[in-house]
Amino acid sequence: MPIEDIFTIQGRGTVVTGRIERGEIKVNEEIEIVGIRENN
Repeated sequence: MPIEDIFTIQGRGTVVTGRIERGEIKVNEEIEIVGIRENN
């Protein structure tokens, strides 16, 4: 899923939006966002 935008919402965290080009994602399904590094 290509990332279209990233928002930081105070009190919530980071929200990433994008558009699925192929396949589907179901509600509560765990996904991996490639290219975003964890803050360690």
